[in-house]
Amino acid sequence: MLNSCIFVLTSLISATTSVTMSRSAKFGLRIPGCQSVNMSKQTSLLRFLSSPNSGHGRGGGRRSNDTQDQDDPEIQETPPEPSEREESGTRRTQFSSGEAEGEGGAHVREENNNIPGPSTASAPPQSESDTEETDSGSSATEEEEEEDESDSDSATEEAAKRPKLCDQVSLDEKAKKKKKKQYKFQDSWMTDDKGKKRWWLKHSRRRIMWCEACKKYDKSGKRNKFIKGCTSMRIKNVRKHEKRPEHKTAVKKLEAENVPVQQRPMQKAVLRMEEKKIDQMQCLFRTSFYLAKQGRPFTDFPGIMRLQKKNGIDVGQTYLNDKEARIFVDFISEEMRKKLSNAVKDSDFIAILADGSTDRGSIEEEVIHVRYLKDNLEPTTVFVALKPLDRGDAPHITEAVVTALKEDLELGESWRDKLTFACFDGAPVNMGNLSGVGVRLLEECPHLIVLQCCAHRLELVFKDVLKEVAYFSTVHDMFTTIYKFYHYSPLNWQGLKNAAEALHIQVLKPPKATGTRWLPHQERALKAITRDHPALVQHLGQLVEHGQLGSGDSRDKAKGILEVVKSVKFVLFALFLAKYLDLVCSVSKVFQDNESTLESVFRRVDSVVKSLTKLCSPLKLTRLMSEVEERDGTVLWKGSTLHMGRAQRGRPSDLAAHRGEVIRDCQQILNSTLHHLGRRFDALLSQSVLSAARVFQFSSWQQEDEEEEEDDTEDDIEEDKLRKIYRHFQRPLEVNGFELESALREWHELKRVCRTQLSGMRRPPSFKDFWVMMLRREEQEYRNVFQLLRLVLTIPIHTAECERSFSLMNRVKTDWRSCLAPACLTSLMAISLSEQSVETFDPVPAIRLWWTAGRRRPSTAPYGPRPRGETETPISDSTSSEEEQ
Repeated sequence: MLNSCIFVLTSLISATTSVTMSRSAKFGLRIPGCQSVNMSKQTSLLRFLSSPNSGHGRGGGRRSNDTQDQDDPEIQETPPEPSEREESGTRRTQFSSGEAEGEGGAHVREENNNIPGPSTASAPPQSESDTEETDSGSSATEEEEEEDESDSDSATEEAAKRPKLCDQVSLDEKAKKKKKKQYKFQDSWMTDDKGKKRWWLKHSRRRIMWCEACKKYDKSGKRNKFIKGCTSMRIKNVRKHEKRPEHKTAVKKLEAENVPVQQRPMQKAVLRMEEKKIDQMQCLFRTSFYLAKQGRPFTDFPGIMRLQKKNGIDVGQTYLNDKEARIFVDFISEEMRKKLSNAVKDSDFIAILADGSTDRGSIEEEVIHVRYLKDNLEPTTVFVALKPLDRGDAPHITEAVVTALKEDLELGESWRDKLTFACFDGAPVNMGNLSGVGVRLLEECPHLIVLQCCAHRLELVFKDVLKEVAYFSTVHDMFTTIYKFYHYSPLNWQGLKNAAEALHIQVLKPPKATGTRWLPHQERALKAITRDHPALVQHLGQLVEHGQLGSGDSRDKAKGILEVVKSVKFVLFALFLAKYLDLVCSVSKVFQDNESTLESVFRRVDSVVKSLTKLCSPLKLTRLMSEVEERDGTVLWKGSTLHMGRAQRGRPSDLAAHRGEVIRDCQQILNSTLHHLGRRFDALLSQSVLSAARVFQFSSWQQEDEEEEEDDTEDDIEEDKLRKIYRHFQRPLEVNGFELESALREWHELKRVCRTQLSGMRRPPSFKDFWVMMLRREEQEYRNVFQLLRLVLTIPIHTAECERSFSLMNRVKTDWRSCLAPACLTSLMAISLSEQSVETFDPVPAIRLWWTAGRRRPSTAPYGPRPRGETETPISDSTSSEEEQ
């Protein structure tokens, strides 16, 4: 009870003293010595109460038998815990002194500086001065009472650091009312006081703001919170930052970068310069385009420029050398490549064509073409690039193809969703089942279909037949012998022309029967022999009869050739070959046409099989050989006498016997051709997806009256084919937003519309022309089913374009230009293979690209030898400033 009374008395004394001091501070009054005296009285009272001699000591109080033992030598007094009001007052005092802002915070700090902390019975942590006072006893209390006013100020500062109980109720109320304020970014901060946008100021939801300009361009190394992010959301921080010199410099740099190319100071000067120099630059670029289109060397450029100057054309004074011509060609090619890249990106699906060869510089080159739908309507095959290879193996070829798709066509990683077909020749490095190029591409694109060139398949069929029929090989070898006999001997060729002139025949020089495209070469070689047969026989006979017209070696060769070409069997076989090669070569030409589609392959293969089957008839073959006549035991053809050959025992030597022997050989050739055609093309035509693509072949649709009878069956078959195409190309179709159910519904409507269109046409259109027309008319009505149609139109059937590119490569990169770099050779080939001509070529886009690339000096006079005493023409100040920029 005594302890409680003492504690209450002490608290009242402290509260009275605190109220007195707070009122004195509020009215600006100061009571000298009041603080030190009161503090001394409180301290003395506490010491007295806690001393052993007082009634509150060891023996003055009542002890409980439950908690204290009588044998204990000393009883320790545990100070009571501070009340909740004291703890809240302490926390409020710390908050007010450290963080509060505004008038309330200032008032609290003023009170804390003027009001001493209370002395409580809870024995708070004591400072060093308090410890000294406790040790010194009552003498210290007397010294504190005698301190003057200067000592009271120091005591006030020390007391301010201690926990205080002054105005605890008011401080608690303020702490509850005023919590820590959370500042947020305001949209009004994006505009300064003058109305100018702070476009460089950025912020995030995490309450962080930063400067975009300083983050990119401030490299000064000084401390800048707006680079990593400022967490103090205050407008004053933004205003302070925008006044920094480093910030102003960074903003200027970022503003200059964001200005469009045409609006930059240098580009404005260039545009002004364009008005004066555009005609001259157009002349230079057109001339460079002409050189590349015609395959002429760059060294022709200066001479053509001098000629145009002589003709009165203003071509300027600069860029008149072969080095600049090459630069112009590169920019023309680059502009074409960008247009091609944009066109390919707009196409839903693409196909790749590739083939390899060696150029004149003994460099392995891989030529790459792309097939796509121009404007998503018309199938087009275009040259992409010529890639040099370190080795002509499958990994390097695959890398070249992927690089062309990613970089040259700028497809990036999206090429996997666009590439649907790939076409190569039959080389094992391309079509190998284990590690060929096709297999490696399939690993990247599981939906890819790899095809072998149809024209190459037909060539292989011809080679297979050639191996099985012995006399066929003999005739083929004779074509090669006749070619060499006249190609390598100008004397023999002149003699053949003289013989043809005497017979009033326009002679054709025997061509090479072997080459890249075998069948057309074979046809040309046979045509040269059969058409000019009289002149050939006469010239060879003159060489054999008159030895002085040629060397001994020539006479022996002429005798051997003459014996073969005048034989009845050779002539009869040649008449059959003329018809046979005509049928097969017509198919080969279709397979090499860029306008051909998969429907063309099906239709032409079926047609040639039917024609060859009909030709197997002995009656048909006999009619082909009816041109050879026998009169009075003499066999004649085109006025030339033919011989039966050497008589053999047991074999008749008349015309009928030779005709029968030739017919058997012809039938063997026809049967072998049919067999190998089926073996080579059945694998292609029976492929599930390609077979399902025939659903768009309108020539195979049933007539309307037949459809009424078997409507459900036909519809189910067609829907199954459409589903089969969708399942294989599901990934690229879904990327383009394809819906299968909508496509099935649209298909039946489209089929009725197509039949109406076909019924109104006089002649059936081609597969490609008809569907391109329908794509133009009904593109939005049948969007889903037309995506399947675009897949079918993208299918490549040959790599003839690659062969044409190699022919161009050999014409451009000759022995005299064998040092052409692959990049330059690609530019020349791209221009030469483009559809543009000199009349339709527009040089302005390439000129603008050249100007924006910084390769321009249209106002700079060329350097070179000058006559003695002649000075250079000074350049105007405006031009000099532009050049410096």
